[in-house]
Amino acid sequence: MDTLRQQIINDFKEALDKMVDPETNKPLWITILQGEIDGVTGVGCPVVGLTEGSEDVDYSMYPMVTKNLRLYINFKILRNMDENAYEVFNKYLGYLQKDLLDLGSYDNIVKRNNIAVREVTNANDIFTQNDTFVMGSLVLEVEYRHKQGDPYINTAVRY
Repeated sequence: MDTLRQQIINDFKEALDKMVDPETNKPLWITILQGEIDGVTGVGCPVVGLTEGSEDVDYSMYPMVTKNLRLYINFKILRNMDENAYEVFNKYLGYLQKDLLDLGSYDNIVKRNNIAVREVTNANDIFTQNDTFVMGSLVLEVEYRHKQGDPYINTAVRY
C-alpha cells in the first residue's frame, strides 16, 4: 500500500503519461521518470522527470496534518533546427500548465486525493536560441491532508 504522498506522485506520473502533443496527436513524452533526467540523451527525448522537494507540515487542524509538497517537473526536448529554443520551451511549458493545472483536463488527480495544486514558479535552462536541447522546469506545490501519524489515510474533505 502506498502512502498518500506516493499516490499523488503516481497520479501525476499517470497524467504525464496521458499527455498528447496537440500538433501530432502522439504521446508528448517518450520517457517519463520519477527522478532526474540528466542522463537522458536525444533518443529518449522528449523526456520529463518528476522529483520531490521539501514538504511543509502544519499541525493546526488536529487530528489532521496539512502538508505542502513541492514537485519539480523537469523536461528536456531535442529541438528541430528550424525552431527557436525559447519558443519550444514556452510551448512545452504551456502543455504542462494546461494539462496539470487545468482542472478540466486531469481533475481526477485533485478529486481522487482531495488536493490543491498551485504553480510556484517555472524556469528554463537555455543559453542561446540555437541550443540543441531545450530544458526547463515547472515547480508545483501540492497541498494535501492525512491523519496525524498515518500517512496512508486521506482525511481531507475541504477540496
